Amino acid sequence: MIDIVIATCAQLPALDPDDHLLVDALRNLGARLKPAVWDDPLVGWTQADLCVVRSTWDYHKKPKRFSRWIDDTATKTQLLNPPHILQWNAHKSYLRELGHSGIAIVPTFWLSRGAAIDLGELLRRLDWPDAVIKPAYGASADGILRVSTRRYNMDRAQAYLSWLLEQQDALVL
Repeated sequence: MIDIVIATCAQLPALDPDDHLLVDALRNLGARLKPAVWDDPLVGWTQADLCVVRSTWDYHKKPKRFSRWIDDTATKTQLLNPPHILQWNAHKSYLRELGHSGIAIVPTFWLSRGAAIDLGELLRRLDWPDAVIKPAYGASADGILRVSTRRYNMDRAQAYLSWLLEQQDALVL
């Protein structure tokens, strides 16, 4: 029998409802499963044969801590997905790598943390009447702002982008 821990977040300590389909399927195969909050210091990761990273939906709010958790947990049990994939996928720069390798991605303007950018000028230069501002460390729609130069307060959008770039890298797409 294999012991599997399913990594989740504090907001979903009993797992996301969709995760229960996985739990049921693995239990039917004879596995013992339990959820564990990824950043709970009391979790004994060495007691698991396998850790399935599933609902760690707050990783993007603590990216350095998540990165350290990946590295540390990988020394204690087998992680799925593999650690290098989890690390690669945590920052949206993986999309740029995919684009450079010939995979079609949404046209994106990449901004590094600390950059000073005039959003209105950028959108005019790119000829984009609509855009999305997205944090490079993000999950789902958290931190995303849709902007339309025709219908949106550009001062508010500029303030948000400037604030975001003080914190981390960002994408405009």
